[in-house]
Amino acid sequence: MIPAYYLIKWPYRLGCRVADRFRGRPALAVYCTGPLDRVVLLPVMRHLPPALWVSGNGRTARHLRSEGLAAVRYPVFPRVVIMARHAQYRFPDTGVFKVGFRHGAYHFKQFAGTAYYNAFDLYFMTSRADVEAGRKRGIRSARSAGFPKLDPAFDGTWNRETLMPYAGRAGLLPGRPTVLMTATWDRSGMSAVGRWLPVLPRLAAAMNVMVTVHPFTSRSCLKSLSGTPGVFLIREADTLPYLMLSDVVVGDTSSILAEACALNKPMVTFRVPQARRSL
Repeated sequence: MIPAYYLIKWPYRLGCRVADRFRGRPALAVYCTGPLDRVVLLPVMRHLPPALWVSGNGRTARHLRSEGLAAVRYPVFPRVVIMARHAQYRFPDTGVFKVGFRHGAYHFKQFAGTAYYNAFDLYFMTSRADVEAGRKRGIRSARSAGFPKLDPAFDGTWNRETLMPYAGRAGLLPGRPTVLMTATWDRSGMSAVGRWLPVLPRLAAAMNVMVTVHPFTSRSCLKSLSGTPGVFLIREADTLPYLMLSDVVVGDTSSILAEACALNKPMVTFRVPQARRSL
């Protein structure tokens, strides 16, 4: 467990006891560390009782409120907490039932440490194959649940009419093929962004080009992408509408490729060097 766990463990447990005695505790909370967490978990929460949305920082709190969610800042002391990150250490009390979801649909990397998964009471992975792979590594908390982030692609939320504003925002020209370029973090050792970034101007001259990259992507890389004429850099956390608008997806080890598979999108991928967490 990371050092922060041991720093907050006893103060947090004391907070739980105080809340039990004087204030009561919320039945269910959703913990978000960034905008993507809301996108991943919102389809889940539509099937559950009303929950308290909790942010780990001010930026996320402002984002949640801009989306109409009455968010509060951590700490809170719920009976059950749901999250899409390995942030269970922020709720270090056995009286808090901790539920985790993956924020990417498939893994092209080794699992994080087994202890991070087993610290959850229940951890949902995207497939039975993932669960079996996890069990071979000693992960006991995993169950298969699919990838709820994709639900809006199949439940009627996104259709020709609702996607039109996104096509306009991206500046997609009728009659041109549309390519979605994707990449994981450029300094991860597993990214192919350097392979295709130099040819973006040529691609943009012949087709609609949209780009989405990992949130940790370096500023220098983002500057190059945003400064390329004819290229639309997606800055929203929810990339699904743009993925649905694409004709072909280019990627590396980014988990968005699994979403492209689910939507039956043609893909072009690159071989990348072996890195510390490569499978």
